[in-house]
Amino acid sequence: MFYHLSKSYHKKEVSLFFTSMFIFMLSFQFNIFGAASDDFFDGYQRASESLVVGRIVETNNHGYFSHGGFLGRYIDIDKIDYQYNVYVKGITPESKFDIYSSSAGVQGFFYSLTDRSLSFFNVNPSKILFINKCITSLSLAFLLSVFIIFSFRNLGCGSAVSSIFLIAISQWLVVFANNLYWMFFLIILPFIISTVFLMSIYNKENRFRYLYWAIFIAILVKSLAGYEYMSTIFISMIIPFIFYAIKDSWTLYELIKRSILISVFAISGLLVAMTIHIAQLTSYLGSISKAVNVITQIVLKRTSGNPDSVPEVFRQSLESTFSEVFTKYWNGIAFNLENVFSVGGTVSFGGLILWLLFLSLFGTFIIQRKFPRQKRLHLAILVSTWVAILAPLSWFFLAKGHSYVHYFINQILWYLPFLLLMFSYSGFLCELTIKIFRSYSKRNKAYCICFIILVGLLIVVRSLYFKQRHVNKLTSNLHSLELINNGDISVSYYGKDIFYSNKKCNENLNAKFFLHLIPLKSKTLTNNVHFNNLDFYWEKKEIVNNSWFDNNIFCITSITFPNYPLKGFRTGQFKNDGQIWFNYVNLTNKRFVNQFQSFNLTDRFVTKGINKSKAAFFIQNNFANRQSITLGDKLIFSFSGERTVEKITYSENYINVSVTGKLLTPKYDAYPNIIKLKITNSE
Repeated sequence: MFYHLSKSYHKKEVSLFFTSMFIFMLSFQFNIFGAASDDFFDGYQRASESLVVGRIVETNNHGYFSHGGFLGRYIDIDKIDYQYNVYVKGITPESKFDIYSSSAGVQGFFYSLTDRSLSFFNVNPSKILFINKCITSLSLAFLLSVFIIFSFRNLGCGSAVSSIFLIAISQWLVVFANNLYWMFFLIILPFIISTVFLMSIYNKENRFRYLYWAIFIAILVKSLAGYEYMSTIFISMIIPFIFYAIKDSWTLYELIKRSILISVFAISGLLVAMTIHIAQLTSYLGSISKAVNVITQIVLKRTSGNPDSVPEVFRQSLESTFSEVFTKYWNGIAFNLENVFSVGGTVSFGGLILWLLFLSLFGTFIIQRKFPRQKRLHLAILVSTWVAILAPLSWFFLAKGHSYVHYFINQILWYLPFLLLMFSYSGFLCELTIKIFRSYSKRNKAYCICFIILVGLLIVVRSLYFKQRHVNKLTSNLHSLELINNGDISVSYYGKDIFYSNKKCNENLNAKFFLHLIPLKSKTLTNNVHFNNLDFYWEKKEIVNNSWFDNNIFCITSITFPNYPLKGFRTGQFKNDGQIWFNYVNLTNKRFVNQFQSFNLTDRFVTKGINKSKAAFFIQNNFANRQSITLGDKLIFSFSGERTVEKITYSENYINVSVTGKLLTPKYDAYPNIIKLKITNSE
């Protein structure tokens, strides 16, 4: 990749490569720039990743090929967190291992191998899990750093710097980067392979065979890890062909011939992977017809198959319209600038597409007027970027069923490679604009600077205005959900958090706050600890301060409650000379809501929050729900009537509730139907 360069240029590229890889690693593994919120970063796609963790546990106990080598989970009502718990604690589960047969599960083989290797050196499981995530993040950081070199070499320093910055603060790349199930580096690998080869081989026909075989292997491995996003990957690997065809003046015959050949090798890789998968399923199920039926269902439920030929869980997705699917992705949030800069709001993917349209018109204008020698290069990157939008759109529409259900996952496809090229193109135009600016007279430079400052101020004011609207809504809710009010400071609950509010923002906020949470069950905390100590200083947790849009000074800080129910909590403030104020809130037998709704989520195990295999359902895990439902409660379902709560478990996002009697009926009991809590006279 660094061959055929002068020594000085070579040093710049090497320095840029390792600098970008370091920045990406910090962002992907540690979210150091705050691209994603903490909850989003820590909890995203743990359900999918738990399939890999469960497979590692199964491999450690029964070998690589037990249960066909497929990914899976051990059955437990808390199916996600349970996989991590048994892995970290080294427990041998007694429950059944439920396989995930939609892919060959190469992730399980790879990470089980690293687990075995690191265990040989007595590394504990929690550290092994961290190392495996680092390996995954580093692999993606490496590949994206190769893209940065492509941007630098072809489009200049501005393009490379812009790409590094925008990639590092892209929340979707950050939350996907270290996930053991998705192995996102495998998804982007074919695009990077094409880019590297075309940067290096200088149009020598006899060397293209190496590219084709590399693509074959990359597609084979990716397909063994799952068939998601194949149309997007196939288009992405051809985008570099379009760029270099325009830039280096390929003939149309050369472009078509090379595109067909690379597609043939890619499809061959997919077919070989499917053959391996079918053989794996045949060995496990004992019948090739059953194996083929599994593969058929995988294809149908992801595409536009007949709704009558697939399970009920996928029927709604297949009946959805293309406009419904597209709207979900157009409105998806690409950047949450509030997380990174504490101002700026959010930027949607649709907004970025409109921004690219403006950039395209602006770029074409300045190239024609100021940089005619850059016409071919500009045409190459412009056409490549707009053609690249077909990569994500292909999956949104061809795999409509999958895209409708998994819109909270598939937003990542905008980056493959559409947004990557857009980032690069934006930096390219920015560098050209700076060159134009330098040629202006001092007066014109002053006008430009004033205009930029004015636009910046308008953006900031707009952001602060909408932030204040959010604050007003929040404070209104907090007032109605108050637990403590001692005059200056009030304490309220909202969602998963406890909020402290102060209308004066006085000096007393500098004193340390204490918050001691007492669990409902004494055995919740380990080591004979009787309360959870969450003492804090206000300024480190503050989320709202005084605003330009409100004359009333107002301060709010928040603490996230743990996911278990509480008997009560003690809170207040103290200085070295004693307490400033103190309150105890007794939560025993307090009910904050008298009805529930099952969580509106459907997968293989639940339909709109109602369990398919047992009399159970799950609701959102927030403070009000946790405190309002207990063992022995009587619940009244819309169809299934009165049931008694016999078991409750808590995970990060959900409360899993088991009830007496037969299976519940999703059509009439599930979301949006109400589950009423029967309140006794004593309450």
